[in-house]
Amino acid sequence: MRPAELDRLTVAEAADRYVELVRARTVTGALSSSTAEVYARDVATLVELAGADAVLDDLTGADVDALLLAFARRPDGRLRSPSGGQSPSSQARFRRSISALFKHATLAGWVQINPMTASTVTSKERGGLRPQRRALTREQAQGLIGAARTLGDVAPPEGKRRDQRTELRDAVIVLLLATVGPRVSELVRANVEDFFTNDGVRYWRIFGKGGRTRDVPLPDDVAAVLQEYLARGRA
Repeated sequence: MRPAELDRLTVAEAADRYVELVRARTVTGALSSSTAEVYARDVATLVELAGADAVLDDLTGADVDALLLAFARRPDGRLRSPSGGQSPSSQARFRRSISALFKHATLAGWVQINPMTASTVTSKERGGLRPQRRALTREQAQGLIGAARTLGDVAPPEGKRRDQRTELRDAVIVLLLATVGPRVSELVRANVEDFFTNDGVRYWRIFGKGGRTRDVPLPDDVAAVLQEYLARGRA
């Protein structure tokens, strides 16, 4: 149930209260600390774009549209050419972050109506995919996966130190990403002991966001390349 009285907070005051709440959720394990910091960073950007002294309840759907477009056009310092604006994934993340804030604001009585429901700007208007971010074609993807599957049968290259032989490692990375579909962060955090065998089936215990885990069975050909990598691909 919504509060009876509206609390007319400024954008800065609402942001401070919301970020404090988000960081408190890391204590219970509801959010990871890295996710909480992403929310905090996006909310800080909202304050910068909207103005710290603006009243949160005064923001309309048109204002939200303007904020989304302003964020999309901000230079991305991680890119070599910062003039291109934010990537589509960064834009989508920012929208999710401020949507979560306004959803809480509606329940907490900081706004009468959630302005996100009146936002009309589309992803295409925010910028869309850049040409250099196009995906592989089906044929290219199949060729990449096929090459990775055959690397387990290839003899290690001569003239390279053991720690320089990354072919099997790269094959395992491609196959796990393509067949299991983990987050890249989940793959990077994987340890040898996270891969185990149960009743003849090889599993990967994935440690996900918020401390959640899931055991995913690996296809036989992926498990075979993984075993080759563990046997002769690691120092």
